[in-house]
Amino acid sequence: MINLPGFDTSAYLFKSEYDSNKRDKDYYLNNVRSLYSDYLRGATSIGFDGISRIQYLRSVASGNDPIGSKANSNPAQRKSSILDINGNPVQHDIEMFPEINHSHEVWDVVSPIGKILAALDGMYAKIDYEISVDPLDYNTKRKVEDAKLHAWQYSKNQAKIQLAAQIAGVEVPEPKFIPETEEDLENNDELFNPDHCRFLELVVKHSLDITHWSSDLKKMFYRDLDVIGAACIKNEYDPSDGKVKPRYVNPEWADIEASDYMDCRDSERAWEYKLVSISILRQYFPEEPEEFFKKIAGNSGSMYGNPSIDKFQNYCIKDVYGYWKYDQYKVLVGMFEWVDIDKSKEVIGTKHGRKNIKVVPLDKKVESDKTIRFSEDRIRHQASWVVGTDKVYEYGPAYENTEP
Repeated sequence: MINLPGFDTSAYLFKSEYDSNKRDKDYYLNNVRSLYSDYLRGATSIGFDGISRIQYLRSVASGNDPIGSKANSNPAQRKSSILDINGNPVQHDIEMFPEINHSHEVWDVVSPIGKILAALDGMYAKIDYEISVDPLDYNTKRKVEDAKLHAWQYSKNQAKIQLAAQIAGVEVPEPKFIPETEEDLENNDELFNPDHCRFLELVVKHSLDITHWSSDLKKMFYRDLDVIGAACIKNEYDPSDGKVKPRYVNPEWADIEASDYMDCRDSERAWEYKLVSISILRQYFPEEPEEFFKKIAGNSGSMYGNPSIDKFQNYCIKDVYGYWKYDQYKVLVGMFEWVDIDKSKEVIGTKHGRKNIKVVPLDKKVESDKTIRFSEDRIRHQASWVVGTDKVYEYGPAYENTEP
């Protein structure tokens, strides 16, 4: 467990609000802080402690020797690239988070891991799928079996049937498919399906083509499974074309609620981190004073690829175009999602002899002679949080919900 001086994680408990009208900005801020505290305490699938493990395993898998750097390690504390709730860098011992040394070129020669992973990548690239739609109703199934029997009989007696047709002076239509062997007949069941089944196959195939995993996506996903034992793909709704598309997510920059299942099927809270420049944050918080942006930029010095802290004053000036130079600084932003329940209250009555249903607030008093019905909807909520601040944006229900 990570011990953060002066930070009581029990103060940030996940808040569930049944009344959708009472979900204000503080509701979203409180929840993202709660989820972030779980991440720091290791009460999640990956946890902050898991970052060093991922870096260690990836270093070994890439043919580097992460062990050689320990001999020269200074046991003093070093600053991490993760902030606590108050925006201060979390301090940890180097023994817990060893510095990864990538300078051992010889290790790449003697390590067999590269060849093993290359062979696995080639195998995963060949993974494919077949789609077939079978009829469910009895009559259609019987027609399919009759068509298969007709094709098999025609295949075995083709010469006799053609001779008899020639003598009789009639034409006998050939089946659409003439099997050569019993195995050939069984492997081509879909050729005997009616038109509606084939059309449905085309629809399913087209849908999978739209959301299909590319070869690079499969390679990245399965390599994470092989190397670090965890992998993540997120299905995202694209409003520009109305399609759901898969996107690779780096487990080093994401986490999910701990689960008893390997695929986290019962997890209802997940989040992902990204780096956002100060110039972009200005668009979300135009009302904030300049000191706000200056402070979060200064707190991110020496992290996320930003210049070192001792050089920050060199960026506290405006360029020739009138923009602050620290606008290029990157700040950590967490994109959090969770499932909460929306309760609704309905009053059922009659009006002009017809049933009338009216939705009313949960705290509204209803006459005793009225029938009341409550319903619950599970809604996915989302919020983006500037880590270490009290600022959230793009928060609210995510109605373009997709399957997990």
